[in-house]
Amino acid sequence: MSLKNKLDILLADPFTMESTNLKVFNSRPKKMSGSAIVFCRNGSAEVSMDVLNFKIKSGDLSILLPNSIFAVNEISGDAEFTFFHLSDTLFSESVFNIPSEFFRFVKEHPVIHLDKDNIEFMNTWIQLLSMMGTN
Repeated sequence: MSLKNKLDILLADPFTMESTNLKVFNSRPKKMSGSAIVFCRNGSAEVSMDVLNFKIKSGDLSILLPNSIFAVNEISGDAEFTFFHLSDTLFSESVFNIPSEFFRFVKEHPVIHLDKDNIEFMNTWIQLLSMMGTN
């Protein structure tokens, strides 16, 4: 299956979780349909989000809002990410009560480094979703 087809399938479902090295986004800017959460489990990547460059490293979480332009410019050889995608509909239904200041903050700070407890929480959450057959 080509990388383009895999990306189209990944973005088609209301909620998907995929373990990935993000190569599907390598040097190909993609306008996000829906939103995404990218959790770096190992390694690092240099990424562009809405034409701003950021580094995502192990223990970082990144939130991509709908219509964000996302591209991976460089990936370390040991990079491992979990990519969560929410469709436009699911995202809209999930955030209708969240104040607009939150979205402004996310736009200005799309990469957040998690502390040890939150990294452990994310890893546990990923394991639980995997057992439920979400990916």
